[in-house]
Amino acid sequence: MIRKEVLKIQLPFKTDARDTIALTFIDGLTASETYLMQAIYRTDKFPCYFIGGSAGGTLNFDKAWVYDGTGVAKDKAVLIFLKLAEGVRYGLIKSHNYKATGKAFVLAECNTSQRTVMTVLDEQTQESVSFMDQLCKHLNCKRQELESRLTGYSFAVEVKGELYIRSIAAMDIETGVITFFCDMNFGDRLQLVKAEDFIDTTRRAYQKFMQNKPSAPVAMILNDCILRRLKNAEKLGRFNEFAGIPAAGLSTFGEMLGIFMNETLTALCLFRVNEGESFADEYADNFPIKYADFREYYLTLQINSLKSMNQIQSNMMGYLAEYQQLINKVTGSFRDVANYAAETAGVLSEVQTQFSSFASDITSQSNDRNQRFLRG
Repeated sequence: MIRKEVLKIQLPFKTDARDTIALTFIDGLTASETYLMQAIYRTDKFPCYFIGGSAGGTLNFDKAWVYDGTGVAKDKAVLIFLKLAEGVRYGLIKSHNYKATGKAFVLAECNTSQRTVMTVLDEQTQESVSFMDQLCKHLNCKRQELESRLTGYSFAVEVKGELYIRSIAAMDIETGVITFFCDMNFGDRLQLVKAEDFIDTTRRAYQKFMQNKPSAPVAMILNDCILRRLKNAEKLGRFNEFAGIPAAGLSTFGEMLGIFMNETLTALCLFRVNEGESFADEYADNFPIKYADFREYYLTLQINSLKSMNQIQSNMMGYLAEYQQLINKVTGSFRDVANYAAETAGVLSEVQTQFSSFASDITSQSNDRNQRFLRG
């Protein structure tokens, strides 16, 4: 249905990744960011970067407003296609402050729509085991201690060497269910990642981004995660790398740059570039490669979904086989009971016959004695 809506979009200009950007803003309470991007990639219609995020409202999660130019777009996504003027170039930033720990979990039992994980695959036994208990085992703690032990940690999926953060939203220690702010999918390899210094990593990311740029950006549109700012609240006032740059910011529940993620800064930076000046940007210069990576990621989700369905079907067949064996046993038991009943009926019939014969003999003998008594 989303794909059909996207196909209706008609732009007044040609989409070209070299000068076209799609700002993507989503009602963050719909939890449909991945569905939107899957639909967009299936249209084969807009070869450009989609950057933005899901609107973050109040922290009680009762509203997340997106303005579409005329009013609040509730339960919707708003796409703004920008065509850059001549002499203007763009660059894209993606920055988070996490590094991989080397520990990963292969997701087994998940609920994609509710973004929950129940079990992971034990890679030694190939059995599904509690995700929460596996975390507790790795961090050497009890379920009641897990939340505090995860301070300074988060999770991520890796796409072609890049980490895309997946943040925990809630944990139910009674049921063992862990809820995330991003979609969780069967077969995903979820890496445990550890936080590094917020200011240092963001500064290094920006300095690397600014290499081969002739001047500072003339404007920036930044999408920054609420959770990222909350976890680094005491450091925000000391970060001044963007000072002096005209900037607009979106407070997000999750960020978008081709793929949906959490706890990440994604930013669109605009530059004026004179003719003859050199300009290079990792994303702008490598769109075909990045776009292919994004599409491959969502294709993998589809494949894993099919694997999950096949696994469920396989499990059902296994359960049915077990039930069939049980039915066979019960049927066999019924046959035994029926045979026993038939044998019992035969015995009873024989007993009845013998008893009748015995009763007849007794009656005959009794009559003879009575007759002799009367004659005497």
